[in-house]
Amino acid sequence: MKSLYLILIVAFFLLHQDLVIGSKKVEISVENMDVCPNNNKNRYPIRGMTYKRINKTHSAVSFNVNILDDIDEKIWFHIQLDRWANGRWVGMPFVGAQRDPCRFTIKYFPDAWISFVNDLNVQHPEKCPLPKGNYTASNSIIKTNTLDLPLWNGKMRAIYKWADSKQLKNIYYCLIIVVEVKEQL
Repeated sequence: MKSLYLILIVAFFLLHQDLVIGSKKVEISVENMDVCPNNNKNRYPIRGMTYKRINKTHSAVSFNVNILDDIDEKIWFHIQLDRWANGRWVGMPFVGAQRDPCRFTIKYFPDAWISFVNDLNVQHPEKCPLPKGNYTASNSIIKTNTLDLPLWNGKMRAIYKWADSKQLKNIYYCLIIVVEVKEQL
């Protein structure tokens, strides 16, 4: 009988992961975007990055990047997430190293990825791999998004890296994005 209860509890947790990990509707508003330190040493350095806030719900970003490889399963990525607390950035567990930033982002953030890649004039922004090439974003609009994510209210910083390996030995691309998260009731 105890094993039946255990099976039911495990089944509940597997079926209702959103309740267990605290997933909720949150509004995510981009406050700033910038290149990482040592950007010039990356395989795909980001050039001419500018970010500007247009209004409460929209901002724009411009930059140029020459991507030397197709962005596919050979490329690893890592998202480091930090929360602003007590006057400093505090690390939080989030997405560890994964393969294929294109497929991952299309799976979990399709609207944001497709809109952004479309602004880079990629012929098929909804498909992977992202082909190698020289890309320019010119005042690409970033909208406030509402997503189901297990995040706290407040300021968050995501450091988004592409690399050659799970260990992130050779960084290809690195971007810092600061967002404000507000729970939607």
